[in-house]
Amino acid sequence: MNYNDDSTPAVCDSCLGSNPYVEMKRLRNGAECKLCTLPFTVFKWNSDKSNLKGTANLKKTVICLTCARAKNCCQSCMLDLTFGVDLQTRDKLLKLARLDDTSTTTTSNINNESDIVTNAKNITSRLYNSRQLNNKFQNEEIKHLIDNGKLKEDLQSNLEKIINVDDEKKKILTLLKGLPLNGNLKYTPSDKSIKTLFIFGIPKSLSVPEIKDYFSKFGDVIIHSRNSFAFVEFTSRANAEKAATSVYKQHLNVNNKNSYNSPCLLIINRNPIRVAWSTSYPHVIIWKLN
Repeated sequence: MNYNDDSTPAVCDSCLGSNPYVEMKRLRNGAECKLCTLPFTVFKWNSDKSNLKGTANLKKTVICLTCARAKNCCQSCMLDLTFGVDLQTRDKLLKLARLDDTSTTTTSNINNESDIVTNAKNITSRLYNSRQLNNKFQNEEIKHLIDNGKLKEDLQSNLEKIINVDDEKKKILTLLKGLPLNGNLKYTPSDKSIKTLFIFGIPKSLSVPEIKDYFSKFGDVIIHSRNSFAFVEFTSRANAEKAATSVYKQHLNVNNKNSYNSPCLLIINRNPIRVAWSTSYPHVIIWKLN
């Protein structure tokens, strides 16, 4: 019987384990997918070849192959196959990239989450396919040049540069995880030394002087900008609270809500951005990203 794609689950190397002869049990329509709730073929296996009869390292697929491919994630641990992070973090970072190109965005479609997720999936898929193709070319180059001394040295040097670039990407990803992307303006930070607001999703059509001009009406500010996000640092905590309260109330009035626990929407010269209290020292984050 031909099961097509059901005969090969899409799992990452970490979940698959080190056993090159891993045996899997297949249960057709064995469970509901955690994402789409449709029945799918479940695979179970032991990821540790030294503990084949144990259950400590027993793995299984929890989502269907269709959802795994759509989200570019492992069927077992549900981590992104390209970046190795959870899907929520991946989508937030890709949302920043998507919001960086919103010159034609209007207020009516700012909160269109389905478009954001779709574009994020497309970006991630292109990144994954590009990396797979790049790895293939690298392997072919290694096999072709392995016997050539001079070219072998050059290849080794290039590989070291690639490793260094990957290390820098990991450092940047770690720093970006620390950004208050889930922050809000509803609750004032208990740390009185915090007098900075974090804004993100800044489109290219919105300049730093325009941002500074808007927030300067609440008091003197210093703008620490980096691509599609920035920190608005006030000289006093009182001025920062005035700005936060103003943006928060404006968001509630526009959206007809009594409370909001996420970054608030702010329109500056027809450009949408998101605003929240900062939980980090802006000059440290910006300096490390440079």
